[in-house]
Amino acid sequence: MPAAIILIALAISTSTFAQTITTFDAPGAGTGPFQGTSALDIDPSGRTIGFFRDANSVRHGFSRSKNGTFTIFDAPGAGTAAGQGTRAYATNSSGSITGHFTDSSNVAHGYVRSKEGVITVFDAQGAGTGASQGTFPFNSPNLINPEGAITGYLR
Repeated sequence: MPAAIILIALAISTSTFAQTITTFDAPGAGTGPFQGTSALDIDPSGRTIGFFRDANSVRHGFSRSKNGTFTIFDAPGAGTAAGQGTRAYATNSSGSITGHFTDSSNVAHGYVRSKEGVITVFDAQGAGTGASQGTFPFNSPNLINPEGAITGYLR
């Protein structure tokens, strides 16, 4: 009898904790090597953010609502050649998104996108201005807090 109770309890707990896995590709995502969609953060409402590489290997930021609606965005000044473009790394409960973009000279710049879609570009004091240098708000679970403070590094 105790074994039957344990089995029933396990069966109930398994269905109670069952999870749904949703897979998706951002519209315009490439299908070649090193292309496609990278989902990097999710907020309490179920909105997912990240970036994708298109068929030309240019990066574009995206926000995907819980119901599957995509918003694609590029930071002002983002480069349009392979390896350049916009990366979205983190979101907060206020609806802001942050990350960095690489310009046409391959210099990185930080940005924050408000929930209304306004993008503000920033560079950390002392950040380099040459290729592979700049401001890098980078993938971290604490990248942007609810008040909008952003962490990262510079090179």
